[in-house]
Amino acid sequence: MRLTGSLIGRQVSVTGWFRRGSTPWIDVDTVRVNDKIVVRSGYPVWAAGLAIVAALRAAWLIWNA
Repeated sequence: MRLTGSLIGRQVSVTGWFRRGSTPWIDVDTVRVNDKIVVRSGYPVWAAGLAIVAALRAAWLIWNA
């Protein structure tokens, strides 16, 4: 679902996490428009997938060293 053009000029509610550090950033979890349309980012899913891929690659590199 592509909402980029339809969100311009509309009031939205965003939930997520504010991360502090040397470079602060916001992890957006959901974007809600008028309590009807909800867009979920799926952050925990792809973060876990990325961690698994990185761990498998590291294990492969260690095994072949």
